[in-house]
Amino acid sequence: MNKDYIVHSDSGLRRYFAAIYQNVGIGLAVMGSIAYFMHSMKLYPRGFGGLLVMFLPMIISVGLSTNIRRMSVETAQLMYMLFSASLGISLSAIFAIYTGESIVSAFLSTAAIFGGLSYYARVTDRDLSKMGNILQASLIGLILSSLINMFFWSSVMNIVLSLATIVIFSGFIVYDHGMLTNLYYSRVDVETKEKIAIIGALQLLMSFVNIFISLLSLLGERRRD
Repeated sequence: MNKDYIVHSDSGLRRYFAAIYQNVGIGLAVMGSIAYFMHSMKLYPRGFGGLLVMFLPMIISVGLSTNIRRMSVETAQLMYMLFSASLGISLSAIFAIYTGESIVSAFLSTAAIFGGLSYYARVTDRDLSKMGNILQASLIGLILSSLINMFFWSSVMNIVLSLATIVIFSGFIVYDHGMLTNLYYSRVDVETKEKIAIIGALQLLMSFVNIFISLLSLLGERRRD
């Protein structure tokens, strides 16, 4: 492999991740705007419809991930926007529960964690692929424990689950970054790389949101009014 190819490849990789992070930024902007709009209109998810809305981001993400090969880039981007908007609807109630200062503080803390982990993933020489099975198993355990805690509520368990969520999704940020790098070098065409950038942004956005919610749950100050 000659030097010119390496330089070109690294430059291409930077553009590839720039597209991913741009999608993450757009997703956060859409999510935040929708959430604040819903809060300003007092349109919080309630009742059975609210329960459906809570699962809407998961439904859209599964649909996008499983059908991405058959979609055009434009359709995949539209689905990603719908995913981000559905997250905003789901999270609108946090403005009614926590103070604005707490929300901003949790967001900035999450951004710092996200940036630090992304940088680490870019510079490390470690094989990150081995983390996958451990993270998936941990996520299943986290989901089951969260469901149990919904029925047998424990504030101590809630703290433990929030800490576990931060650790697990921090791991996913590092792991997904490594997998996205490997996919870039897998000799796929330009259109496929654009689709990978959308799926990658979705995965990273989900990790960002889960860490943000957990930090808010642990450190956020609730409104008194």
